[in-house]
Amino acid sequence: VAFSIGVSVFNVDAFAQAKTKKKPAAAAAKGDPEKGKKQFQEMGCFACHKADGKGAGTGPDLSGIGKDAKWTDAKLTAVIRDPLKTLKTNKMPATGKDRLKDSDLADLLAYLHTQKN
Repeated sequence: VAFSIGVSVFNVDAFAQAKTKKKPAAAAAKGDPEKGKKQFQEMGCFACHKADGKGAGTGPDLSGIGKDAKWTDAKLTAVIRDPLKTLKTNKMPATGKDRLKDSDLADLLAYLHTQKN
């Protein structure tokens, strides 16, 4: 259905389709999960967190974090970069860009997204 007002032509069907299209879900980190696993190990995350069935249990178990949609890249990044601000009550140290480059963070996020147990 199309109609015109003055010089503008409106296609009602196309407008309705555009309004009802769902936005795609946020894509997972574009990093390398194997490199992310190495980051997880080298940074000592296993000292407090479980992942891949390994690690201590003093911090949250991250084994299923990859299947929980609320843990987006943005939320995970906020927790990793400034956990006290994000979680309010926590003992996890902040991991700034001086300790973890953005590219390494993308790898770490990709690894966390593989945790679906």
